Amino acid sequence: MDRHVGEGGGRRGGVGRRRKSGRGGRNAREAQRRGEGGRSGVDSHVGGPGGGEEGGGDGGGSKGGDLSGGEQRQMNPSSSEDAAGKPQGGGGGVEGSKGGDLPGGEQRQMNPSSSEDAAAKPQGGGGGVEGSKGGDLPGGEQRQMNPSSSEEAAAKPQGGGGGVEGGKGGDLPGGGEQCQTIPSSSEEAAGKPQGGGRGLDGSQGGSFTGGGQSMNSPASLKETILGWDVDDILADNQTLPEVPDFSDSVEEYMSAYSALLVQECRAAVKDALQNIHESSLPYIVKHILPTNSKSEIFLDVDLNLDAKGSWHVAREGDLFLFSTYSPQQEEFKYSYKHRSFGIASDISPHSKFHRGFKADSTKKLKNFRYATFLINLNGFLSAWKAMQVQENGNNCAGIRSIMKLPKLPSTDDPCCPQSVCLNNTVFGNLSGHQRIIASSVARAFQCKHGNIVKLLWGPPGSGKTLVITKVLRYLQQLSMRIFICVPSEDHVLSLLMLLEESEYKFNDLLVLDNLEGREITQKVRETCLQDRSLDFLCCIKMYGQLVHEMILLLNLEMFCTKKCDHKSVTRCGKTSLPVFKLQAFKNSFSTLVTGMRQCLLELKGRFSGMCLTNENVESIGNLLDTLEVLDNLLNHKIKDEKSVHQAFGLVTLAPSAAGFHEYPFAEELNSARVACLRAVETLKHSITLPKHFRERRDIENYCIQKCQVIVSSTCSNNRLLQLDTHQIDLLIVDGAANIKEYDLIVPLRLPIRHVWMSGTANKQPTTNKVAQDDGFSNNLFQRLSQLGFPMDRLTEQFLINPAVFQFPNEYLYEGKILGAQNDCSPSYSKEFESLILQNYLFMDVVKTGANADNDLTEESAILYILQQVLFKSWKGVNRKLNVAVVCLHSSRADAVKSRLINKHGTQEKINLHVKCASSLQGEMYDVVIMSALSTDNKKFVHDQHIISTITQARYCLWTLVYLLDAPRHDGVFTKLLTDATERGCFVKLSPVVSDQLDKKVSFAHLFGGNPAPRKVTIEFTWNGRPHNSKYILADLRDQKSSDTCTLQSALAAMESTKKFQYSKFKPPKDFEWILSDAHLRLEYKVTTKKDIGEEVDMPQRGCKRLDTGLHILKETGAIAHKPQQPEQVSPRRFKLKSYSRLEINENGGMSVAARAVVDGTFFLMHFKVSRNYFTLKPGQVYHFDANNAYLSPSFLIPASHAVMMIGSGDTHIYTELPSGDIQHEKSVHVNFQNSAGKLLGDDGFGKIGSSSVRGLYQLTI
Repeated sequence: MDRHVGEGGGRRGGVGRRRKSGRGGRNAREAQRRGEGGRSGVDSHVGGPGGGEEGGGDGGGSKGGDLSGGEQRQMNPSSSEDAAGKPQGGGGGVEGSKGGDLPGGEQRQMNPSSSEDAAAKPQGGGGGVEGSKGGDLPGGEQRQMNPSSSEEAAAKPQGGGGGVEGGKGGDLPGGGEQCQTIPSSSEEAAGKPQGGGRGLDGSQGGSFTGGGQSMNSPASLKETILGWDVDDILADNQTLPEVPDFSDSVEEYMSAYSALLVQECRAAVKDALQNIHESSLPYIVKHILPTNSKSEIFLDVDLNLDAKGSWHVAREGDLFLFSTYSPQQEEFKYSYKHRSFGIASDISPHSKFHRGFKADSTKKLKNFRYATFLINLNGFLSAWKAMQVQENGNNCAGIRSIMKLPKLPSTDDPCCPQSVCLNNTVFGNLSGHQRIIASSVARAFQCKHGNIVKLLWGPPGSGKTLVITKVLRYLQQLSMRIFICVPSEDHVLSLLMLLEESEYKFNDLLVLDNLEGREITQKVRETCLQDRSLDFLCCIKMYGQLVHEMILLLNLEMFCTKKCDHKSVTRCGKTSLPVFKLQAFKNSFSTLVTGMRQCLLELKGRFSGMCLTNENVESIGNLLDTLEVLDNLLNHKIKDEKSVHQAFGLVTLAPSAAGFHEYPFAEELNSARVACLRAVETLKHSITLPKHFRERRDIENYCIQKCQVIVSSTCSNNRLLQLDTHQIDLLIVDGAANIKEYDLIVPLRLPIRHVWMSGTANKQPTTNKVAQDDGFSNNLFQRLSQLGFPMDRLTEQFLINPAVFQFPNEYLYEGKILGAQNDCSPSYSKEFESLILQNYLFMDVVKTGANADNDLTEESAILYILQQVLFKSWKGVNRKLNVAVVCLHSSRADAVKSRLINKHGTQEKINLHVKCASSLQGEMYDVVIMSALSTDNKKFVHDQHIISTITQARYCLWTLVYLLDAPRHDGVFTKLLTDATERGCFVKLSPVVSDQLDKKVSFAHLFGGNPAPRKVTIEFTWNGRPHNSKYILADLRDQKSSDTCTLQSALAAMESTKKFQYSKFKPPKDFEWILSDAHLRLEYKVTTKKDIGEEVDMPQRGCKRLDTGLHILKETGAIAHKPQQPEQVSPRRFKLKSYSRLEINENGGMSVAARAVVDGTFFLMHFKVSRNYFTLKPGQVYHFDANNAYLSPSFLIPASHAVMMIGSGDTHIYTELPSGDIQHEKSVHVNFQNSAGKLLGDDGFGKIGSSSVRGLYQLTI
């Protein structure tokens, strides 16, 4: 290739990547962007930025690159004297050892055999202890020592970065990430420390400012994180690499953000480690179980959890700290060599129960007792995966758009509908300036001949989201495909509420966030991906079954239609079919038509755009009309049985005299029956619904592909990874100023035509160094606005109280933001007319005596505001009050949340949120209580977070502060204190506050609601759990449309039992045989003389079918074959030794079964089915609803289902009563493996309440 990046470290004995030398650039950044060489060096071996083979010299074949502005002098590595005299700028490397490069860093390379010389000669960049670490930092000092001297290594501090012994080569700002494989020996590890960038066993390293190198595998970020050393991270003082304003290629852009992402992740891990004492309690690890993967372990955790404690339920991507001691123990801080990282893996996103789990681990720490949750890495891992996607066709169109120089959209192209006059009613309730902007962008984004990037700027409360919703409503008419990305779920809800108020049609809108636990309307709930995909699955499944059953009923095939002698019998003796009875026909039709009407209305209303043509929609309308006619005749005009028999052609006798007058209606009934039959058959042959789904993810992907408008928070947009998405006409990023650029990598790499971003780029620059580390200097909205991309400005704010907005307006916007006439809602004055406090106030909290405890002081102050201020002014108001308690100290939010929400409960008239200021993402609240009550100013949040907090309050902003202990640095909080003093907005809140509180009344009682219960959920399941490194559950079976669940589950239980037995061998073995359900079904037909589903004359056919199947397995057995092998080749036969029914309602039968499952015994289980079973969401516990039982349309009896029991769990709920007593409730559920493929439940696995289980069978092989 012509353009080689010179910043990477050289391979052993040669040059890695290089850049052709060019004319000197004015500065390093410009040189880097243009790929130009820097000034020449001082001797023949010197190469400027981009130096290498063609930009200078490579220095004896061992150096492979250097850095911007760095001066390089290469020496003979064998000469420590020469090395001492020749400092190297940027980087350098000894053949086979060091490949790290640093901006402006001075590096001196010496003979590793001379520890004395090494001690005297500092090197730029990182370093490593015992030859295992090679981390690098800008301007960092590196001292290379003899790896054999551990004492000397300990005495000489190393530069930042670094990694675990024998594994990590460290990270470089701008140099991407290094994922080091674990060497086979400690000697090899000691001999090959790595520099920045990525390196493989010393062969490659190095990095460059603003660059970064892509990983070969998306999983390499995990490996890098697992290779980090806890103590090195805590000692870090790294800054983020600066991202270039422009990139010459998508690859260069991705490389830059790879480096940024790694350092952001490292900073987040460091923050979690520093606050580990305030985190949730650690799991106690009982056993560390091996798996079939060398890089994975299974943590068998202690599930005897104290109800008073707080534990984090493990989720996929959780980072845990493994340690010998608990963070709450004093010994923890001294156990440096007994800590390592692990990342939870293969956990269902729907899991809400504490249970054992798998974790990726380096296995550096073989034995540990505690696993403490730190942070969830899914956001970082998803962004990393997106960065690894190769540019292909139009899949990175969004990234290319923001890489281009800004230009205004053309208005002269006659092919573009720029001059289209928009209807004013669409934007009618916007202000004049808002209407102009909405009209302009709505016209511009209809262009299909170019790529437009536009920005919408405005302060909080200026109506940015409102403008977006109005434009969306207009573009909906044009069938444009739109993706909307917002910072958080709260922002998703705000957007959906505005869309709902504007009467937006939600049929074509899909929300990727599940919004579980949120109070939302059913209309909004149905837009969520999880709900929509589940409803669609149920709809197409029920449609096929209902159509089939309706054709059988209307064609009278489920009744005996032969002219047999049916006197005094209900079932024909010749055909075994039921005798036709009008009431039976009515009941069956009523059951079917109810389900069919609901199913057809769903297809027509919610899913027509996904799978129906206009002709299909018309056919559904016709069928619904004919069904209505038939239903009306059956229930209101027909009573005589014989006239119906005559009209249906079942008898040749004339109707009785009493019923003769009904005969015309009977003829009409028959005509309606035939018309319905034809309409159903026509619809059956005209509609082609998708049938290719094998698992839930397939349905979700189908919904994503077919929906016109997709809404997602940054936490959920990873759902679009590796999805072949069609052209997206417009990407809208609302709240873009609260989103870091790498969080937009997923949507930006989609095939996007236009980009529209809204946000607030505050005029006040971010000067706080740590804030820059947090990524504020790398915000895409801010960067594009500074580069001059087209921007529309909103300069009026409509939502925030003027007293609250006064300081941000003056501090951030120089007082240029105007307050509109309706600066608050019309009901504002009435809702808050009785406030005893000013809308904008600082409360100086005085703590003395018994009230000196910080937690109690904070709780009392907040409760005082809620009880004595808000409650009194909120009486009689119908809507909910949104209140946020925002902590300005990073470690306080969890403690405050525990003492407020968990202690005082849920509310009916108030939505209480407790957050850290750093977690706010643009949400607006009616009232914000900003708490600065802490004396630890080291954990005080950054200025940018404080600014964000004070602009999120609509009506009231009250700040709690210890005035004497308030931080006095030159920051925004000090300016807030000064402003409040000048405006007279200070009041003292003395300890007498606590005396005014009603100790017996929580704000849950005041605002309505219930005391907060403590919920502890635990479970044991064999799903994902190994035994002696072997997974013992049988492969998931799929009975498809057959009624073979009893046979399939019995075979699965037998296979799982044999797998468990084989895993106990020494060494453990795999049971590879598959038991044949086809053979068992054939044996069943031979035994009963009928096939599955034909036993219409069998009373209690489900139980009889189960007993018959188990009897066959005991007497005859099941034929088995190996995978990839025909059943006829060397089959084996496995039999049941015995089977017995376990009485679950006597002598604690369910507890006996639960204990037996832990010991490797698998049960066959059956239960009755109600309609809620089919709409059950993954992770939910099924309970049979007798009032909504699912009846078989053919026999009008409740259907039953058989599964395999694989575990059980408990839910404990502890509620504190007003008397102070604790009420304890316990519910038990059973975990099962289904036999209906992966479509139902959580990829084929589910939970059922123990009270709904009808029978358990224990099998012995």
